[in-house]
Amino acid sequence: MDRPSRRRRKTSDRAPRADRDHPVPKSSLSSLQPIFEECREWLAYPQHQSLLEDEKTQLQAYLAAPGQINPKALLSLKWLAHHSSMAACEAYGRQDLPMLASHLNNAVGYRALVLRLEAAFSAMTPETTGGGRPAPFKDSVNAAAPAMLGRWDVAQICAKGFIGIAEKDQRLRNPGSRRLRHGTLDAFLIGLFSQAFLIETAFQSIKPIHPVYAVLLQNWGCPDATDFVPAMREATEFHVSRSRDSTDSVEYEFDSSFTRVFPVELLMVQSLRRRDNLPAIEVGHPLVDDAWSTIAQLPSVPANPALVEMEARLKNDYPLFR
Repeated sequence: MDRPSRRRRKTSDRAPRADRDHPVPKSSLSSLQPIFEECREWLAYPQHQSLLEDEKTQLQAYLAAPGQINPKALLSLKWLAHHSSMAACEAYGRQDLPMLASHLNNAVGYRALVLRLEAAFSAMTPETTGGGRPAPFKDSVNAAAPAMLGRWDVAQICAKGFIGIAEKDQRLRNPGSRRLRHGTLDAFLIGLFSQAFLIETAFQSIKPIHPVYAVLLQNWGCPDATDFVPAMREATEFHVSRSRDSTDSVEYEFDSSFTRVFPVELLMVQSLRRRDNLPAIEVGHPLVDDAWSTIAQLPSVPANPALVEMEARLKNDYPLFR
């Protein structure tokens, strides 16, 4: 079999559309079974198995090459982040906690490196040239993923990096061409980052922030369930309603297996509450409650040497990498 073309690589995945009209299932695992099966099939596909080894080898080649690391290493990081994300979904479906811990930590680690490198490239790009093209809904999830796992030092770095990208997008583009122009996930996470990490920001969404997210921004830190639970449940229902495949005319916030299985923005809220010693309150929706109870009991895993080496190299080679 010929080696798969890197240019034809596809890092998106398809999964069944969520149906908001169905009653909330007793367990998220049952409703997510089609996604788990699709992830198993994707991981078992011979080309994807081959690409995994190719990308690991390619990443090591970038690390071994003299001089500043090739910016194309970003492509390998993105593919490895996607593979780890699919593997984390599959392990979650089997409730294999050791494998979930390993794959989820890798997925979050690769995603954080991607976001931090994108932020560095954005900072390095002269403002006269337009300053990069942030990816709506994807960059913000990558930035929030470390907070979901309670990696607070990296989470703050990612939060600042994403806000910097968003502010540059706002500063250099007219409203019609801004990439982060929706008043939903990106706007919510910028607001949450600002509150959680005390980051001042000039970012303003073109569209008013969606009422569901506006209410959650007001109530995520409530000490009791009275206001917190309704806000989280409404946000969870919104998450489910927007878990669909994007089309040429409509871009949905949660169009990947990873964000459908792990509602990152809502799991970040639960993680922040634990950080701030707020009461642990179940949302009453299995998508959040099942995932959070699982993440909270994951065993610790050793750091991925490739991630450690890549982070050190990027810090050395790119002064604006944070």
